[in-house]
Amino acid sequence: MPVIDTIRQIMLGVGWALLIGNLVFQATRGMAAGLGFDAEDPKLLFTRTFAFSFLLVASPQICELGLNMTSTVIELLQMPDAVDITFADEASFGGLTGSWLLVVICGIIVMFQTFKLIMEMAERYFILAVLTITSPLAFGMGGSRNTSDIFNGWCRMFGSMCVMMIMNVIFLKLLISALGYVPSGVAVLPWMLLIVGIARVARKIDGIIAR
Repeated sequence: MPVIDTIRQIMLGVGWALLIGNLVFQATRGMAAGLGFDAEDPKLLFTRTFAFSFLLVASPQICELGLNMTSTVIELLQMPDAVDITFADEASFGGLTGSWLLVVICGIIVMFQTFKLIMEMAERYFILAVLTITSPLAFGMGGSRNTSDIFNGWCRMFGSMCVMMIMNVIFLKLLISALGYVPSGVAVLPWMLLIVGIARVARKIDGIIAR
């Protein structure tokens, strides 16, 4: 989106404001340490701020490095250019009475689970984009020990979302592979359970990775 470049410039400026403002605030607390305020070592404070000033400038390149690594792994997984999806038909149910109704129910369940998974993947891609755009804010909070938890939290979120992009491809390949073959008879039921299981676990895997 064209507006992204403008937003990234604004975020970079806000990141510098946070870094310098945090330095001034923490240094002021250090000067008031005799009044009972919890302050950190001024030498460590200025050293961290100096180091994170370089990281703040290089934050787009750092994010790009992580995204490129993720993209390389995704390319190695070789997502197919075309897919062959097979849905259950009346012959799959062995001529049971009302098999057409079972075909409709089976098709709705499979399409609904697949659609929900694709929507979840789109949301994860957008979250990763937002984390990348707002990365200067996180680097701006890393200059002090008292605010380093914010930077560490952003690092965990960015790393976990990069892993999620890889997991999305893995689960999507599993789902496509399962949809490429429809068994017949009573085996259709465990096949549907497999489809639903793959889709549900793929949607919940981010919580598992976070833990």
